[in-house]
Amino acid sequence: MGDPHWAHESKYADQLRRWKNRDELDSHITSWARDQDHLQLASRLQQSGVAAGPVLDSAELHNDPHLWEWGYWWKMEPSGSGERILPGMPVKLSNVPQLNYSYPPDLGEHNRDVFGGLLGLTDAEIKMLVEEKLSTEYCVAY
Repeated sequence: MGDPHWAHESKYADQLRRWKNRDELDSHITSWARDQDHLQLASRLQQSGVAAGPVLDSAELHNDPHLWEWGYWWKMEPSGSGERILPGMPVKLSNVPQLNYSYPPDLGEHNRDVFGGLLGLTDAEIKMLVEEKLSTEYCVAY
């Protein structure tokens, strides 16, 4: 930030005065930070002992090496639909096992279980529905 003249004004001399003049102080800091690269600025602030972090957009989050190393992002390749990258849990707790993610079912994968088991249709009735195309969009797994 350098050594701006306003930083030496008495109205910013202690925490209480800074709080009382916070709108003006925020305006000074905003004016200075506006032209800074957020990643470089966060790094500079951290190196100076200031607790700071950049606000990342979705592409920056996806490319953040720390999130990959930490295991936040994980890859999934469901059958036939190609690889997908999905976010995991934002927190990890030492006494909680890691979640076991599974692939979502393919379209129609459980039709026989639903139509036959849950709804009680016979194989002949299911076959008739498929042949009549009354439910073809739901019967793709046959």
